[in-house]
Amino acid sequence: MRDHFAILKVGPALTFAMREALFALDSVEREWLGEHRASHLRETVEQVMRQEPDYWHRYYSNTGHQRYLDCQYSFSDRIRYYWSHPVVDAAVKTMMQNLTELPPPGTLLSQYLPNQYRAVVRGEIGSDPEALIIDKVMEVTRIYSRACGCVTEEK
Repeated sequence: MRDHFAILKVGPALTFAMREALFALDSVEREWLGEHRASHLRETVEQVMRQEPDYWHRYYSNTGHQRYLDCQYSFSDRIRYYWSHPVVDAAVKTMMQNLTELPPPGTLLSQYLPNQYRAVVRGEIGSDPEALIIDKVMEVTRIYSRACGCVTEEK
């Protein structure tokens, strides 16, 4: 733009991608290890959000199932304020430990994180949960880099 500049708001997109990765890993963990051993991350963050609605109640006016969908999946990503909550953080750490100690099969990674699975197969990233989350977030940074003209090729 001539004599102007564009502002790209990146933060919510990055935390949205992180939420996608964490929820995908939650699904992988449940299927791989079963309900009895899983961290129950999604239920934990949902419960904390219901008990402490300060970060979202002014932003989501819908009721019922639509409010649930807004809290869990909204592009404004109000869920991002709950990742550091001690109870939610403990669930994330449990899930990460579970999936590090008992790595899931590629078939589950392919089902829930297909781009990351392909990157693992190509040897571009490790298959540990942290590498999968980081790569999912980096998908967003690659989009922003292309939008800024910094990167032209697709990974």
